[in-house]
Amino acid sequence: MKSTLFKTALYMIALALFPATAHCLSPPKSNSIPPAFVLMRAKCRTCNNVRPVLALLRAYYRPCKHDASIGTPWRGRLACGRLLPKHARLRILSTAVFGTQATITILHNAADFLERVDPGGPPLEVLDISLPHGGAFPHSHVSHKSGRDVDLHFTYHADRQPTDIYPEAPLAWIDVPRTWLTIEGLLASRQVKIILIDYDVQKLLYEHVRATRSPWKRRLFQYPHGKSRRRGLIRHWPHHRCHMHVRFK
Repeated sequence: MKSTLFKTALYMIALALFPATAHCLSPPKSNSIPPAFVLMRAKCRTCNNVRPVLALLRAYYRPCKHDASIGTPWRGRLACGRLLPKHARLRILSTAVFGTQATITILHNAADFLERVDPGGPPLEVLDISLPHGGAFPHSHVSHKSGRDVDLHFTYHADRQPTDIYPEAPLAWIDVPRTWLTIEGLLASRQVKIILIDYDVQKLLYEHVRATRSPWKRRLFQYPHGKSRRRGLIRHWPHHRCHMHVRFK
């Protein structure tokens, strides 16, 4: 360990003394994790002076090629996480928005769906997905560790916008039809494993869906069978009165 630290320090000193060697290293692609330098082929004689130290770092700093969700959402990690790109119909409210490529694609497809069926409507607000490497958050998330969980705000009425990221807003503020459109956009992917929503909010969505006279949509809900019943794709979870937690397969 001491030898590694010594040689790493030597590398940094050599780079300071021979700035011409800087082009021997190139920064990683934007979606490369870990965010470290990637070893490239030496292009000058000066570079050869520090080649032994550069070679030492080869094993530690490698470019990422394929994203992967490793382990479970509550005891896992994320390899080569993809940062959620901007979209005209997405509003990103967190910096922890790294996921698998599949997760990113589903969210963008859902945003495209909203733009088709509700042009000019409010953006879909994205909260936490995962950290760049996945793993545990410094605050209270139990899951969100492997790039397949995402928190999304409910859609609120234009004159009833909460100011907090995770607000405890009155249920009357929720724009139920537009919130259901968000769920429909996600379900179109056929990759949704579960959606966690407070039981009282489920009731509002269920009543809206029942008015459409679509029996298969009503079967998606745990409501009205009780909070403890393990049925339906949309289930109750405490502290989910302001947002939905969506887990993908």
